[in-house]
Amino acid sequence: MPPQAALSEWVKKAAPRKPRGLANRKRAIRVQHEFEFEPDTVTFHEIRWQVLGATSTLASALEKHDLPEAEKRKMLTKAFDTLDDFGSVFWNGLVKAAERAFELADRVVDLPVGPVTYQLRRPLKAQISPSAGHGWEFVVDQFGPRFIGKGDSIAAARRDSLSQIHSAFQSLVRLRPFQMDETQSADWQMLEKLIDVERYWDSVPVTLLETGVVSGVTAGAWEVVWLDGERREIIPIERTLPEFAAFEQGQWFESLVERQPKTYILQKLRYVKSIEPIREMSENDFREWVNSLPSGEVVPKSGTDWADL
Repeated sequence: MPPQAALSEWVKKAAPRKPRGLANRKRAIRVQHEFEFEPDTVTFHEIRWQVLGATSTLASALEKHDLPEAEKRKMLTKAFDTLDDFGSVFWNGLVKAAERAFELADRVVDLPVGPVTYQLRRPLKAQISPSAGHGWEFVVDQFGPRFIGKGDSIAAARRDSLSQIHSAFQSLVRLRPFQMDETQSADWQMLEKLIDVERYWDSVPVTLLETGVVSGVTAGAWEVVWLDGERREIIPIERTLPEFAAFEQGQWFESLVERQPKTYILQKLRYVKSIEPIREMSENDFREWVNSLPSGEVVPKSGTDWADL
């Protein structure tokens, strides 16, 4: 086969194919009852690298042919232009198919960011659009233009948008209105209007530092009496930490305990450390301790007349 014919055949096989049926790909943007979000991760830069890689492979292949250098350069330039055209077609097709898929997508009902999921007060629509420089912009209706995510891929733009919302929410949710400046107050009014803050607090575990003693051990579970002496709790192995398996009856420990916000049911031990046993004070020891406390007589007198304040 002549070099020119071989080149044409090689370009056909090496060129990126046009995207097909992106609208039919498995999508889920977290809809009314089921949630999966699988946005496209391909970027224009990756497509360009594929073109560059294919051109480099072709250049190496041409080196084996006994052709004039001018002819090799001409063939390589033609091949690069052909591949570059395929890359542009691929990207343009990707943009159109992705936009079409988002137009048909169901409405967003919550915003998952890492370990937190923000429930929306009502379903909203997600919007994507190509940006300058072959990138993407992602925004959830009514959160923009304040929280427009930008990135090289749809996934990156979406992460950027949700990260902005997450950062703003966590910065403001514990502030009182008088602690906010004008910009923060405007942001919080919007966030509170769109995000179900009550459901957020109901879903956030309460983490407490608690002290207890192992009162019994059974297969795959430990009975614990907490420091107040009244609360007994069975902790299954699934909610403990590996080092808890070495604890025997009578072992005192300190632990970070994660509990449900309303019921205070234990969800998981996040940290545990063995400690020396805590002994109950005798009546004499208690009296000595009380007597050792400083009395009001030794408190230095103030030079301020408190009645005038």
